[in-house]
Order: sequence, then structure tokens, then C-alpha cells
Amino acid sequence: LVNVSKILRPGGALVLQLLNYQRVLQQQQRIVQINRVQDTEFIRFYDFLGERIRFNVLMIQGTAAPFRHQLHSTLLRPYRRDELQAVLKKCGFSAIEYYGGLDQSAFEPLSPNLVICAYKK
Repeated sequence: LVNVSKILRPGGALVLQLLNYQRVLQQQQRIVQINRVQDTEFIRFYDFLGERIRFNVLMIQGTAAPFRHQLHSTLLRPYRRDELQAVLKKCGFSAIEYYGGLDQSAFEPLSPNLVICAYKK
């Protein structure tokens, strides 16, 4: 965010969209989604690792044994609204607004998304 602040002119806008990790951490729901596309099953799930979250996609292919599978994982840093607000203020942003989606719906603690609009001083 420091680099973004450096290239924005005063009054310039920054829009961030990310998962509402406060909700993810509060609910601790491991299985996010299971769906099938043709002969491939996709299982999306989290591993909760203290300060980090591992997001996984398990792909299981085939209609009969032996099934083939692949696991793709990404380690995430679950930024929360308050943390981002502190960093934005420190980097010279003000008039910070929070939404629950890109449609500018109200942000609630259980909103699936966090959208932040901030303006450089």
C-alpha cells in the first residue's frame, strides 16, 4: 500500500476487494465448496494455521477407481478490516469506506467480501 500511495495524486482513489477474513476465521468452516464438472470433482477447503490460512483445491478425476487426484494449495495472510484501516491511515489515506460487495452493499461482520474505498490526502 505504501507504493500505491506514492503513485496516487492527492484525492486519488484506491479500491481493494478481498474475502472478509474476519468471517472466515470466526466461522472456521473448512469445506468451502464441492462441485462437479463432467468427470472431475472439485473440493475447495481451508486449513487454519494460526496466523495463516491455507486455501486448497482438491481435484478428483474419473468415474471409477482408480481415481486420479491433484491438490493445489496457496498460503494466505488473512488481512482483517482493522489491520487494513491502520495501514491505509499510516500510508496517507483518508475517507475510508467499507462495503460488503462491489455493488456497494453495506458491510456486515458476516459479509462474504470486504471492499474498501480510500482516498489519498
